[in-house]
Amino acid sequence: MDGEHLHESRRYALALSDEERCQIIRQDIKIDTEHLLTVSNIVHNMLSIRRGSTEAPCLLVSAGSNHGKTTICNAVRGMDESWRHKIRYVTFAKDTQKTKPMVKLLTALGMEPGKAGIPISMVAEYCIANDIRGLFMDEFHDSIKGLSKGEQDTFLSLLRGLCGAPAYLSFFVFGIDEAYNALAIDAQYVRRFELYELAPWARADAEYLNFLDTWEEIVPLAKRSHLSSKSIADYIYNQTSGVIGNICSLLRAAGCLAVTWGDEKITLESLQAATQSKWNTRVRRSGVVE
Repeated sequence: MDGEHLHESRRYALALSDEERCQIIRQDIKIDTEHLLTVSNIVHNMLSIRRGSTEAPCLLVSAGSNHGKTTICNAVRGMDESWRHKIRYVTFAKDTQKTKPMVKLLTALGMEPGKAGIPISMVAEYCIANDIRGLFMDEFHDSIKGLSKGEQDTFLSLLRGLCGAPAYLSFFVFGIDEAYNALAIDAQYVRRFELYELAPWARADAEYLNFLDTWEEIVPLAKRSHLSSKSIADYIYNQTSGVIGNICSLLRAAGCLAVTWGDEKITLESLQAATQSKWNTRVRRSGVVE
C-alpha cells in the first residue's frame, strides 16, 4: 500500500498537490538525533540548579558550518515547557544596522538599552524579577567581530557578571569553532563553559542510518526509498561527508525530484541530479533541461 512506510501523522500529505508536497519536503525537519538529545539533557540539568546555589553553569556548542547547530539551538529552547518561560534568545548574526552585541543582548532580555547603557546591577535585578535563568546565544562567533578591545572587554565583563551573584544566569552559546576563541579572550570566563562539539557522523555510525530511516518516515513520498541501503547510504555519505546540514539539503532536493519525476521515491538517479543543483526541479533523467 502506498505510504505504509510513513508515520501515520504524515500520510495525509500524500493527498496534497505536488507543489504542496514539495513545500513540505523543503521545510526543516526536527529529528531527535543523539546530539539534540544530549544538548537538551545538558541544558535541562543546568537550568535545574537552584539559583544561587553555585555559579551558573554555561554551555558552548561548537561545530563547523552547516553542522546543524542553529537547528539544535532552536529545537532545544522550545522542548521543555517547564523552563521555556525562563529563557531568552539572541542571534549575533550580522545585520544591516550593524547593531552592537550589547544592544542585541539587552534587547533579547527585554530591556531598552538606551544611549548611556545600563549598569550590570540593573540587568541582574531585571533578570531576577522576571525569573530569567538562561540565555541562548546563536552565531556567537560574530558577537565581537569589529569591536575594539575596550568594547570586547565590556561585553565579556557583562556576561561574566551575569553568571555570578545575584543573577546567576546560564549562557548557552552556539557557534563555529571561532566561538571558543571569542570566549577565550577572557581566560577566567571561558573556564565556566562546558564544551560540546557537534562532530559529523562516520559512515559506520548506526545513528547515520537511523537518521536516514527516520527522514524517510517523515517525508511525504508514496514509496519506500530504502535510504539506508548500502548503495544509497554510501552515495549520500560520500557527497555530504556525514554533515547533517549537507545531508538534509541533498535529500530535500532529491525528494522534490521524486515528486516531479513521478517516481515517488528517492533513487541514485535523483540523488545524482540533486548533487548538481539543489533547486532545479526541471532537470530530466537525460540531464536535458526543458
